[in-house]
Amino acid sequence: METILIALLLIAVGVVSSLFGYVLFRLILPIIGFMTGLVIGFSGVQAVFGANVWSFVAASLTAVFVGLLFAFVAHLYYTIGVMVVAGSLFAGIFAFFGTAIGLSEQGFIVFLLSLTGAIIGGLAVLRYGVQHSLIVSLTSLFGVAAILLSGFLLFSDVSVAQLHEQGILATMATTIGTSWIWLFVLIGGTVFASALQRYLLVKAMLEDVLGDNWTIEAREVK
Repeated sequence: METILIALLLIAVGVVSSLFGYVLFRLILPIIGFMTGLVIGFSGVQAVFGANVWSFVAASLTAVFVGLLFAFVAHLYYTIGVMVVAGSLFAGIFAFFGTAIGLSEQGFIVFLLSLTGAIIGGLAVLRYGVQHSLIVSLTSLFGVAAILLSGFLLFSDVSVAQLHEQGILATMATTIGTSWIWLFVLIGGTVFASALQRYLLVKAMLEDVLGDNWTIEAREVK
């Protein structure tokens, strides 16, 4: 029964994220900024001063301050908020790379790699102006992965414990490793969901600007 309920929850989350992910992202962006600031502030102080009682206190205070700062900035400036998200994504990728090549014991080096990734991710958004496409694509990817995992939970070896331990995207990556066909399904679903989400965004924008009669006028033009 628990598996069925979680699968239904995954479907609901997946559909909402695939179709309305961009809108929801705008609403929760300050929360994402706060959590990102917490991680950066805490890990940065501990990487520099080591793990002890005083550094823990200093890291905690710094984490809260940086988290509130990031949340405030993300709320006021959307592009900067997306830069924070992209920076967090690239920071995680660079940190994973550092750990994968055996630098897990070198906390300061891993921190520098994370910082480098964060800078690259943030500057990429600023340079190429891909903030809208990035968020639509990421939320669509997350939504499609959640929907696929609901099926894996019900009809394959994926377990609730594995999902709880690894999360949605990591569990999906593990499943892709068993059969590459699921990678193409995930990519195709993400492309379709992204296109549908963009259509809904444009439709909502036109309704806000032109009113409910825009569809009727468009049909008359045709």
